[in-house]
Amino acid sequence: MERQQIRKTQARGMHVARKAAEQLERLEIELNTAKANMIKESIRVALNDLGAFHVQRGDHAAALKSFLKTRDYCS
Repeated sequence: MERQQIRKTQARGMHVARKAAEQLERLEIELNTAKANMIKESIRVALNDLGAFHVQRGDHAAALKSFLKTRDYCS
């Protein structure tokens, strides 16, 4: 019974990590698309979204880096 519970917990953890990786990839694609189109407002929004994602995941250093980059794209 205990092993089964451990396996379920590990499976949930892998599922959450996979979902986070997919969301991070989507956010990075949005940022790269905005940069390719050189639309400052879209780049700023994409960086804010990326920063919010990192805050949610607990990676405050990466979040700060994303938020600070938004200053380069203010009008």
